Amino acid sequence: MSHTAVRHLEIQLTARRVSDGPECDFAIVLEQTIAHSTGADGQDRAAEKWIRRTLHGHVLDAVLGARPSAENLAVHIYGGCADLVPALTAVQVSPEAGSWVTYRPDGR
Repeated sequence: MSHTAVRHLEIQLTARRVSDGPECDFAIVLEQTIAHSTGADGQDRAAEKWIRRTLHGHVLDAVLGARPSAENLAVHIYGGCADLVPALTAVQVSPEAGSWVTYRPDGR
């Protein structure tokens, strides 16, 4: 019998939306649907390293190649982490307290 669970990994990062703008703090949540026997901890570490290496401390409009919105950031993070975390089902981005954007590739 296979058991699955939904797991959330929260990552904090600081970045500038544009080069001459202020630093902004973002909360990122990766949602995974995993079987209890998978190596999700290693996948989490790989995803967090990728996010920190490519986004933390960077200028988002340059990294994204698009308007640095929370929506575009969520899509970018999903694209970068999907191969690292095969069970990734959604990415949530909070550009400010109490405000969340969710990207799900299936559109739910």
